Amino acid sequence: MKILFVHQFITTGQEPGEARHLALFKRMLADGFTFHIIGGSLSYLTGKTFPGFSGFRKKIDLGENGIVMERVKVASTYRSGFFGRMLCYLSFLITATWASLGVKDTDMLLTTSPSLFTALAGYLISRIKKVPFWLEIRDLWPRAPVEMGALKNKTIIDFSYRLEKFLCEKADRVIVITPGYAEYIESLGIPAEKIRVLPNGVDPEFLEYERPSSPPDGINPGDKFRLFYLGAMGKFNQLDHLIDLAGELADMEGFRLYFLGDGAERPHLEEEAVKRDLKNVTFLGSRPRGEVPELLSWADAGVVIYPPIPLSKLLLMNKVLDFMSLGIPLFICAPEGDTSRVIEESGGGVLLGSPGEIPAAVRKAYGDRESLGIMGRMARKYVSENLSRPKLAKDLMRRSFEREKS
Repeated sequence: MKILFVHQFITTGQEPGEARHLALFKRMLADGFTFHIIGGSLSYLTGKTFPGFSGFRKKIDLGENGIVMERVKVASTYRSGFFGRMLCYLSFLITATWASLGVKDTDMLLTTSPSLFTALAGYLISRIKKVPFWLEIRDLWPRAPVEMGALKNKTIIDFSYRLEKFLCEKADRVIVITPGYAEYIESLGIPAEKIRVLPNGVDPEFLEYERPSSPPDGINPGDKFRLFYLGAMGKFNQLDHLIDLAGELADMEGFRLYFLGDGAERPHLEEEAVKRDLKNVTFLGSRPRGEVPELLSWADAGVVIYPPIPLSKLLLMNKVLDFMSLGIPLFICAPEGDTSRVIEESGGGVLLGSPGEIPAAVRKAYGDRESLGIMGRMARKYVSENLSRPKLAKDLMRRSFEREKS
């Protein structure tokens, strides 16, 4: 079965960013699936064109028989405000649809949102090729930007909600990452039997990784307590609170806060750290996913802050599972919902009511490393048993595709 997958911000696994799809696809090759992937030329983390891309269309060598990947040119306006971002999305809709015309013998179309324009491209391509249309929803748009106050134009909001519902109605399957997302999609009038939950999972490479004997470049060997943030650095991630945290813990000997990631807010955060003369903050930038375990394994704990919006109760962020898969306990501010359930069931972290509670929790953990170690081991055990990507690929995704084939 050949699946055409359309995802504007797909990464190769050797680049910074999440690698959910390729990890699953590679584990499905043995079951007779093949994949053709169309992605965009721009990194969502940096807002810049991927190194080595030129022209209109370029094939990417993944070194995997059965997976063909190509990137197409998109407008380089992703970081140029709302309309610049929309232009970037629309340009991918056009170039991806055009590129898909050269893909032969497709059995099914799989696409992912955000953005809704990527999902719309997938729908249009599926109609052109007359194949089933599968829609994966990783974030709820436009609900997320509306609740964050980033999208206020009523006409655009109304159009976006209508487009979201239209795409879900037209999809032969809707794949979501949490039970909360499934409930939301069902509330749009989408039949429950059309919805599948495929959670974010963890890589075996992370689960099996053991920390090396000496820290890599970028990690201060003199640190006594390393607190890590991982991933995208946007307004949604509430990272100003972490700069405040570093200021409050400036008197704690050997404490250091590490940012491992990139995004639109990074320049602002770096400026704030300099302005406040925070010597205990290090920005590592974005790194290829293969380098993440080595850096992250030196963390004593991780920190994640969900925004105070209703949508947060439906989320389970990739970064949470990455920390857990490496046996790193978490300080996490999240409402009661899908993430809090995982933390409570695993015992792999400390749930906090607000960012203001993090400093006291860190000070307490600084003097109780034994409890941190126990939480880390429990976190790793939980995701290994429940959320490993090989298990997810075999138990859920393959079974669903087989229904489509039958």
